[in-house]
Amino acid sequence: MKMIGEKKRISRGVMGVLRRKFNGPILLLVVAVALVAAGCGEVKPLTPDEQSLVSAWKIGKSIQRAYSKESVDDVVSHLSSPLATRPETRAQLTRLFGMFRKLDLTLVMDSGEVDPTTHSITFHAHWTMTGLPKSRSGPRYFQTGECRIVVSMAKAPHPSRIESISGDTFLAAPAKLSPQT
Repeated sequence: MKMIGEKKRISRGVMGVLRRKFNGPILLLVVAVALVAAGCGEVKPLTPDEQSLVSAWKIGKSIQRAYSKESVDDVVSHLSSPLATRPETRAQLTRLFGMFRKLDLTLVMDSGEVDPTTHSITFHAHWTMTGLPKSRSGPRYFQTGECRIVVSMAKAPHPSRIESISGDTFLAAPAKLSPQT
């Protein structure tokens, strides 16, 4: 009977030391590895249709990166021919990037409706643009808008392109800077 009690005390003592010694980053690492190992299963490649959907969904992140580079060519590369070849698109983007020292666009694609006949998705999107004007110091520029963005679902490995934007457009420069605080 005494043997069993001593074993319990020893095991409790060892577990207590281990818990105290490895409490923190190592314990978190062990738990994370256990969760990852438990969640691993068979990985299946995406079908071409699924790849098209993912490409269309990621267009928002791609546009945000293009805006952070402040490059007209990077933004235009995400637009389809009708939008990209319009002279006013390039002119507006050039003016927009010329007005700010730093410009950020946050584009949130809320929901989308697939149109199987045109092989496109119409996204309902919200966007916020912030910037630091070159002309003066002071408050940041802030503008928000809502729009519908029609994105082509190109067959993989071709990237999706923005076909059209209706509503408030983030491709156009504001008429004049009126920063808001």
